[in-house]
Amino acid sequence: MDSGTIEETAAQWVLRQHEGAWTAADAERLEAWLEESVLHRVAFIRLDTVWQAIPRLKVLGAGQPKGVVPPPGAFKAPASRPTVEPGAQARYPYFTRWKRWAALAASVALALLGGSYLLLSQVSAANYYSTPIGGLATVPLADGSTMSLNTETRIRVSLGKHERRVDLESGEAYFVVAKDSSRPFVIYVGAKQLKALGTEFSVRRAADDLQVYVAAGRVVLTTSPQGASDGSVSLEAGMVAKTVKSEVLVSQATPTQLEDALSWRTGFVTFHDTELIEAVAEFNRYRARKIVIVDPTIASLRIAGKFRSGNADAFLWLLQKGFPVTVEEQERRTVLKRRS
Repeated sequence: MDSGTIEETAAQWVLRQHEGAWTAADAERLEAWLEESVLHRVAFIRLDTVWQAIPRLKVLGAGQPKGVVPPPGAFKAPASRPTVEPGAQARYPYFTRWKRWAALAASVALALLGGSYLLLSQVSAANYYSTPIGGLATVPLADGSTMSLNTETRIRVSLGKHERRVDLESGEAYFVVAKDSSRPFVIYVGAKQLKALGTEFSVRRAADDLQVYVAAGRVVLTTSPQGASDGSVSLEAGMVAKTVKSEVLVSQATPTQLEDALSWRTGFVTFHDTELIEAVAEFNRYRARKIVIVDPTIASLRIAGKFRSGNADAFLWLLQKGFPVTVEEQERRTVLKRRS
C-alpha cells in the first residue's frame, strides 16, 4: 500500500471514530489495520492528533486578518495527545461528511505550516544563500535552474560566461539544472566536483565528503583535486554515490528509496526499518534542541514511518506509545531512556 493510500485510509478511520457511531467491532478492525504496519499507526496518530486539535486551531486564528497565515511557531503540536473539552463534538452539528474531510485537510495543512517553514538568508552579494536549522527554501537562478536548500545549508553561486559554479559550503541541496552546453553546471564540495548539463540531483555534504542521489539525467563526479579523468565516475538516474576521501561507493536505488531520500524537499523524513540512533541523528539536523539517547540498549530499536522534519513531537509520542522508551524533556535537550 503506497503512502497516499495509507493516509486516505487513516483519515477514514479518524473520521469514523469521531462520528459518534463507533462500535466494538470498529475498534477491532482499526486495531487490526494498525497492527499491519508501523506506517499505518504513524499516519493514524498524526491525523488523529490534528483532528482533536481542531477546536483550538480556530482559536489560534483569532485576531489574524483574513488571508493572513499565523507566523511560524504560532502552532506546535504537543508531545502528548491533546484533549478535547467534553461536548466539543456537539458544537459541530453542521458538519456533513465532505465538510469533515475539508476540515481535516485544512487542519493538517495548518499544523504542517506550524511545524516547518521556509527560511532563507541572502547575505551581501546576490550569490550567497543560507538556511538556518530547520529552514527550507527554493531558489530560482538567473539561468533557469533552481536549487532547493535543506536545513542549515550554506551555498555560493557564480554564473560565469564559461561555467556555472556552485560552492556547497555545508548542508544539502537539490538541483534542477537548465541545459546550457556552453556553460557546464559544476558543484564544488571541497576538492570534489559534480558536473551536469541538464539533470536533477541532490548533494549532501559531510565535512569534505558527499552523498549524491541522481533523480534524472547524468552527473559526473570527480574526486581528484585537478579534475583528472581517472578520478571521474559517471552517475545515471537512480544511482546513489557516496565518497569516503578519494574512494567512491556507487549503488542503485529503487524508486521508493529515491523518493524517501528526497522527501526532505517537502518537509518530511522517512524511515524504513531504521535504527533509532540513525533516526535521532536525522531529526537532530532540524532541531536546535537535540535529542539524546542516554541508554545504549535502545539505540538499535528499529523505526519506520514518515514524519514532518520540523516537528518531532509525533516521532517522540510514537516512541513512548509503541516502544519501551521514555522521553524526558530537560532544560537544554530531549533525553531518551529505556522504560523501566
